[in-house]
Amino acid sequence: MHSHVSPSFAIDVLRVDDGSARVQPQGELDLASSPELSQALRAEMEAGHRVILDLSGISFIDSTGLNTILIAVRDSDAGHGSLQISASLPEPVLRVIELAGVRRLLPLTSE
Repeated sequence: MHSHVSPSFAIDVLRVDDGSARVQPQGELDLASSPELSQALRAEMEAGHRVILDLSGISFIDSTGLNTILIAVRDSDAGHGSLQISASLPEPVLRVIELAGVRRLLPLTSE
C-alpha cells in the first residue's frame, strides 16, 4: 500500500507473516498529513495486526502529528488494537516528544 497526500508525505505499510504490520510514514507529519496516518494506524489495528509505527522517515512533526500518535496509543491501551513505536526516533521527532514531555506515554520497542 502506498498513498500520497502531498509530495512531502507518504506511508508504507509492510505486513509480516507473524501478523504484525510495520507502518512507515515518510516526510512531514503535520496538520495536512496526520489524518492519513491516523486512518492507516486505525485500519491496521482494527484488522487485528500488531502494529509497529516506524517514525525513522519523519523529517518534521508538529503538535497535530504528535497528537495523532498519542490518540493511536490511547486507542491501543483501551484494547482497540496493538500499537508499539520503534525506538529508532529521528531527531525532529525526539525533540517534539521531549518538549511535550510525553516520552513515558509511548510504548517504545527495539523492533
